[in-house]
Amino acid sequence: MLSVLLLLAVLQPAARPGADPATNWPGALLHIDDDDGPEIVAYLQPEMELVAVRLSIQMEEYPGAVSGAVAHQQLVRDRLSAAVARLGGRVELERRPTHVVYTLVGPGRELPGMVAALRQALLSPAGTSDELTAAWLRAERVALAEMEIPAARVRHELWRRFEAADDAGDALVAVHGPGALPAFWHRYYRPERMRVIVVGGTDENTILAVFSDWEAPSGSAGALPPLRVEVDPAPQLMAPWVGIAYDGRAIPLATLAVATRLLNNAVTDTGAREAAAELWLQGDGAATVLVASGPPGSTGSAAVRRLADALTGSMDAAAVLASDAAVERARRSLRRDLFYASRTPEGLAELLGDFADRTGDVGTVGRLLSQLDRVEGADVRAALRVLASRHPMVVELTP
Repeated sequence: MLSVLLLLAVLQPAARPGADPATNWPGALLHIDDDDGPEIVAYLQPEMELVAVRLSIQMEEYPGAVSGAVAHQQLVRDRLSAAVARLGGRVELERRPTHVVYTLVGPGRELPGMVAALRQALLSPAGTSDELTAAWLRAERVALAEMEIPAARVRHELWRRFEAADDAGDALVAVHGPGALPAFWHRYYRPERMRVIVVGGTDENTILAVFSDWEAPSGSAGALPPLRVEVDPAPQLMAPWVGIAYDGRAIPLATLAVATRLLNNAVTDTGAREAAAELWLQGDGAATVLVASGPPGSTGSAAVRRLADALTGSMDAAAVLASDAAVERARRSLRRDLFYASRTPEGLAELLGDFADRTGDVGTVGRLLSQLDRVEGADVRAALRVLASRHPMVVELTP
């Protein structure tokens, strides 16, 4: 059943006296939720000249395997980019842990033509046998490169465990070769698996016209049983790497986000290389993830243990640093970063779409922003204690 909701400024927090005007996202939100078509969220700003379209498709591919979604992007990239460029726009194609993302940015008046080019690419990624093989081989090289890079490898390993903890592992698939690509695309490139975010210079009638009657791919889905196939080269290690994921479920999202921001400061202060604290969300699951590398040339289990101890010790350091003033600074910094990311149509489409893909809810960003001002220092200190008390998932890579 098709439901159309037209809401004014539904995602923005309530205006407060003296509030930064940058926090008041202008425009109206059009939300179309159709069981047989893509979910569409359009932030309508007809006075703007530019429009951004972000289309994501939910995937269930095994992390580290050759990606059928990447193969599709390799196959259609040049043709789609050329079609959109003729209309004055550009294309960005990305693969995320759970979704594949197609982003178009161009003049608002050319939205129908840009969407038509995207629909054609998704509906029938035509290619000869040689073109399918070439796209597959390029996707294989992408997978090999990702697993050879230590920073990507440690996150891949943690993501596998994170998804398994969320009971998602049994649904994952991997595609064996170019001959399986059409069946893979038919299974996953269906309108009911798509989410479209549109921001900028367009109107409700145009949105309803260009996204109506979205078709499913032609052909047969074929057989794609769940597989456990990995591309597993040895990573190119010059130093140890450690990744630690703490279960953040049952901690309010805004509180967990502020705690993770403080942890990022703490892990950076350890002196470890490429140290970072990240907030991971997937459905109902949430985790605070710490990742870092040791000094170049350090080897052996002792070096890995020192690095792991430094990361786990940052949890205690963050708890000490989490004064009311520090929490206030982290909260303001997080809010500023969110609105800085949303300063362009493309940025706002990415912000809304990324959080919606990760949580399944287009209202996640709005709730996060509305909750941020209510996060107190005591909340963050309690969250850090809860995280520290939980048994984390740990991945170690040793030279």
